[in-house]
Amino acid sequence: MSDFGLSYEQASHQAGDIFESIDDAALAWALTYFNKSDNPNDRREYGSAIYENGDGYSFTEPNIATGTSARERMRVTIPPAPSGYTAVAGIHSHPREPNYNWEVFSSRDDYGRLSGDLLWVQRNGIPLYLVTPSGKVRMAERRPNTRQSFNEKIVFSGIKW
Repeated sequence: MSDFGLSYEQASHQAGDIFESIDDAALAWALTYFNKSDNPNDRREYGSAIYENGDGYSFTEPNIATGTSARERMRVTIPPAPSGYTAVAGIHSHPREPNYNWEVFSSRDDYGRLSGDLLWVQRNGIPLYLVTPSGKVRMAERRPNTRQSFNEKIVFSGIKW
């Protein structure tokens, strides 16, 4: 980047940048944070809120999962939208982690109860995006007039990390 006279911040997407659609904000977040989340020396989930910002959409600075165990590093809390703004979606990463299904939304605990990512969607009533190691950005949302039925789709694929 320095070859072009630009700092990293000037040449990359930042929290608060405005995008035309929620999907565009999700893609920009994925390109900005997935490689940091999937760092082989310190794999951790990252998560942000996507919020309405004027005539577009922005994402927050990410929260980063804490702790040392795989279970702790794979659990992130999505932050709220900044004061005065409304969250319209959440987004988070699933880095590569042995014995962890990083390509799909977490959905059920060991007893079959709704948990993890899909419980977040149910509780918040807004979509949740997932960025995966295979280069996909997925989105899950509640089906209208239901509490535990969800629509899932791939929004982007083929991203090269």
